[in-house]
Amino acid sequence: MKNKYGRSILPNGKDSRSIWLPNGTKGIILKNIITLVIAILCLIILFYLGSQLYGMLIKKSSFEQANSNIEDISNIINGLSDGVSRDYNLISPADWFLIIYNKGTTQLASCSGKDCICICPENSPEQCDKGGVCKNFDLTIESRLPLKINKFYNLNFKREGNVIKSFSNPYQNKEKR
Repeated sequence: MKNKYGRSILPNGKDSRSIWLPNGTKGIILKNIITLVIAILCLIILFYLGSQLYGMLIKKSSFEQANSNIEDISNIINGLSDGVSRDYNLISPADWFLIIYNKGTTQLASCSGKDCICICPENSPEQCDKGGVCKNFDLTIESRLPLKINKFYNLNFKREGNVIKSFSNPYQNKEKR
């Protein structure tokens, strides 16, 4: 037998759902499920906001990344002795340019008339003077740059007398087979 809502009715006259649920709990389960869904959504939103705040406070700005990379490259070049080469892995700041300016080719105020290595937001001397980071050297620097930083690059610096030769290769994951 069925009631007017199409539910089965037991011989005692009660709804068949009442076997599984104690009296008065039919609406409580729905309320608990809604509360649980809302709590999960709030936790997701809090996690997202927390990760964004962490990113703003901890991650370095592009300028700070460029400055840190130039200092590291400078330390490598200044530490090279004749005939020695060293590698440096460059991955940031993304979409900036690694540029080597040789003395006499470009008039950059930050190069002071010497060879210099710059990391700049654009591939132009004007942008390097405005928003880039440069480091000048008393050595001659030879390279195939400029290089747009959009992937992982392995830079190799080799000193031969007063000349620093620089080569860059995009990193390729070489699996052992």
